[in-house]
Amino acid sequence: MLAELQKGVMDALLRGDDAVARALRGSDALSPGQRLAIYRDSITATHCKALAELFPVCKRVVGEAFFDAICRAYMRVYPPASPSLDDYGASLPDFLTGFAPARQLPYLPDLARLEWSRHLAFIAADETAPDLEALVAVPDALQGQIVFRLPASASLLESPYPVHRIWEANQSQDEPETVDLDSGGVRLLVWRDDQGARMEVPNSALWELLRALERGTTLDELLAGDLAAMMEQGLEAAVRRGWIAGFHVEDGLGTT
Repeated sequence: MLAELQKGVMDALLRGDDAVARALRGSDALSPGQRLAIYRDSITATHCKALAELFPVCKRVVGEAFFDAICRAYMRVYPPASPSLDDYGASLPDFLTGFAPARQLPYLPDLARLEWSRHLAFIAADETAPDLEALVAVPDALQGQIVFRLPASASLLESPYPVHRIWEANQSQDEPETVDLDSGGVRLLVWRDDQGARMEVPNSALWELLRALERGTTLDELLAGDLAAMMEQGLEAAVRRGWIAGFHVEDGLGTT
């Protein structure tokens, strides 16, 4: 059946299973397996190139040959499921966590998460500043149900390794400086502003506020918790830096 043939071709191209070749016609010059191999090499090269562009620091850290091996192994487990190459690579950090040959590089999955977060920040839709007039217009009785929203470009990343320093050390063509993996972990906010993708290392209180906003915590809940003391200063800083893109009222009576 056509559906079975299509699945067989996909398995041949993405996973190297050439069982479908028996149902295909060859030519005097090339067998079905050889024809499939040509397409497989082309697809593999395209997706490996896309991953190299999305994870350039990971590639530099492990070297071109090892990164190519990562890409090929990754494709067999996570074949592309979207027509857009921008979508391919989301699961690479999790894949690296269980990738035995990379076990000697325990920071690599989080470094990949950082690079994927920067990619998401880059491709996120543009957003306007929050409507402060609409915020002021929320009735007093509903203000406690206000939920502030982080920008679509924002990601929060926590790692026991200084992955931000590894990333920074690999931004020039010079030999990168050595980064001490025992120097401590990092909590990062990645987002995009007018200057492009950015990284910030918030202090502990601001980090907890950002985590709460990411969870969809209401204003009442924020004021009732441990963050109440820094709410005014923290929210002001978040709005000023572009870390709040909008809000909605939890009961749905108003959104923006």
